[in-house]
Amino acid sequence: MREDQCALTILTSVMSISHPEHAVIDVGQKTMGADALIGFRDRPGFFWKDKPSYGVIKERPDLYLGALHAEVSRVFYRDPTQKVKLGERFEIIPNNPFIVINTQEKLYGVRKGKLEKVILVTGRGRGT
Repeated sequence: MREDQCALTILTSVMSISHPEHAVIDVGQKTMGADALIGFRDRPGFFWKDKPSYGVIKERPDLYLGALHAEVSRVFYRDPTQKVKLGERFEIIPNNPFIVINTQEKLYGVRKGKLEKVILVTGRGRGT
């Protein structure tokens, strides 16, 4: 599937650029789940430096989403000459969109950079 065929992305911002090998972004397991979809481990590119993929950073093949924590994640530089900037925003295509939807109260329908619709997630999982 091509990136432009994915209906769900997560908008995220860079919070820290202090480490030479990775940046920290403001989305983690609480939003994305920790689903590396290990069943895809035989696909080319699933692992990079022994880290499984947790999603794809849209239009940024130079970055690798290889570590999730509760509320933040680490994005690794495949090319150390192409660093991200503090506050830079990009979209993540998550491995498992069902987890993302189930953990949110609202989804935002955006087309060409403009908010078109707010979608309430009425069937969201609340641990009941």
